[in-house]
Amino acid sequence: MLLLFVPALVVLLAWLHLDKVNNVIRLTEEGIVFFYYSLLAMAIISKNAWFIGSVAALCLLSRYAIVGWLPFAIILMLHTKEYKFLIKMLSAGIIVTCLLIIPFGINSFLFQWKLPQQYILHAERVWAENSEFFYHSLGVAKFFGKSNVHLLHTILVWGSFIVPIIFFSFVRKKNFTTVNVLLAGLQLSLCFFYNFLDVSYLYLFYTPVFVSLVIAGWYLSANKKTFDYK
Repeated sequence: MLLLFVPALVVLLAWLHLDKVNNVIRLTEEGIVFFYYSLLAMAIISKNAWFIGSVAALCLLSRYAIVGWLPFAIILMLHTKEYKFLIKMLSAGIIVTCLLIIPFGINSFLFQWKLPQQYILHAERVWAENSEFFYHSLGVAKFFGKSNVHLLHTILVWGSFIVPIIFFSFVRKKNFTTVNVLLAGLQLSLCFFYNFLDVSYLYLFYTPVFVSLVIAGWYLSANKKTFDYK
């Protein structure tokens, strides 16, 4: 089955690069976002705390879809009493942040911090000038309409944190491995975040697709061992 996964990934990458309509890789910066979040899924599968923390910090350099997953991951580690693992993960994230984000990316970070209001204004402009775009795209923005852009953005912000916690409340007493819960929580966070964006450009939705491919490749591999951090 894994032999089918690799060609599928190659075909998808080739299509994204060569297709003249989507322009995902040729005309956007989403390629690095795909890479960071796919790498995070691989880091979770590796069960390496330093790897997970480092890549999670890198994800903050791209898109903030991870913000709701981070509290969820911390709460999960505390619940499973993986204190040493959590300390290593947080330490790695802090180190990468101090080495990369603060010296080289602080201006970009501050710029992104001020962007939410710009997103709302942009969404209102798209509704005014090209409202048909929403009805030909994915996401739930079309159901809110042009008069509820602020409401949609509020749900996006609060839901990004609340939805993973609700998910944790359902799985905390189940007999799932930590890897499975972290991967499921990550994919849930990504799907919620991208579906509730103010303006749901189609090329954005490939991030959870690539994460799904990584998870599928792992499950389709020949290794059938039970994965856990303990």
